[in-house]
This record gives sequence, structure tokens and C-alpha cells, in this order.
Amino acid sequence: MSFDVWVAVHEQNWPTVRQVNECLAERNLPISLVSELPGKPLAKISGLGLPVKFDNEQIELEVSIIRLNETVGYASRIAEPQSHKTEGRPQSGVEFLNDLLTGLDFGESLGNADFQVVPITKDTKWEEANLNDDLKDFGYSGEPFSEGDYVVVMPILSRSKHAASAYFFLGSICECFGGFGFEYQGMTSGYEPYGHTLIELGHERNERTN
Repeated sequence: MSFDVWVAVHEQNWPTVRQVNECLAERNLPISLVSELPGKPLAKISGLGLPVKFDNEQIELEVSIIRLNETVGYASRIAEPQSHKTEGRPQSGVEFLNDLLTGLDFGESLGNADFQVVPITKDTKWEEANLNDDLKDFGYSGEPFSEGDYVVVMPILSRSKHAASAYFFLGSICECFGGFGFEYQGMTSGYEPYGHTLIELGHERNERTN
């Protein structure tokens, strides 16, 4: 199972690949981005996102990099979630999963999970999520995000090297480039101290690979 970590960055702070690698090196982190154009602004480099050299091994990290504009929000969500409770008949598969998930502690996530499965059908309605509105739930009080600003989202996968690399990358964006990180399972968030937490989680995952 994976979960996503997001980092919002203002346009004026958005780094180049070289700057990200310098940040990673300054912290003695065992990864670096692989790019033939290190002076270009950070962007998806390959199909999944970012080729990374982890020690002497190259792996690929899945990433989405969203640049906000008038029509593109940072995420889409279900606009009208429907209840799938049943009365007087056996549990559906969705209900069984939701009962199973209730109260589970996922341990390695940044907090305890509190979510439920919602089936997607042809009638499901979607809406663009508003980043500034959603960040209010995290107590964000900084400069609002607007057109031209960036949002990075990475899944934290169960594979240790991929998870460690993702934590290191996301933590560096928070620590070096004023990124505001957040995730929805544990509702944790923050700037540089949060980035430090992500990097520490990366070290914990890295220890499992050795």
C-alpha cells in the first residue's frame, strides 16, 4: 500500500535539477537526480517522472509536477460522494473494506489513516480541488498559491529504496526551496521542520536496504 505526499512551491523558489542535487549533496543524502539538462527547471524527465541514482543503482521515481493555472487545480476529487451502506442485505465488498480499514494504524505512514473506499462509476462527478482552501485544514497561513506556482506529488511506495529516495527528494524541496509539504492520511504538514522529518523517514527506510 502507498500514500501520497505533496509539496507546494512558489514559482520564484522553483529549483533547477542542479540546485536540487546541490541541496541533496549538502545534506549528504545518497541520491541525485539524473538529467542531461541540469540547468533547466525541475520537470518530469522520463515516463514515470524522475530517474534517480541511489548509491550506485539507478531507479525511477513516480512523480507528478503540476503548475497551477486558471483551469488546472492541484488535484481532482469526487464532488458528490455517495453512501454505499446497505440495509437488510449482506455487506458489499466496499463496506467490508471500509470496516477493515476503520481505525487501522499504518505505522509507517506519517500518521494514522482515516479514509474509506469509494467506488468510481460512470455517474461519479468530479471537481477541481482548490489548493489554498485545502491548506487551511493544515493551518497554512503563508502567501497564497496562485497561477505559475508548483505542486509536486509523490507516492511513498512499499519498496524501501523508492520510499527512501522519495522522502529524501521531498524533504529537500521543503528544506531548501521553501516548499510546504502535506499529506492527508495523518494530516501532517510544514516547511523546513517537516522536510527534516521526511528526510529522517528516508534514513529509516534506507537502513532497511543495507
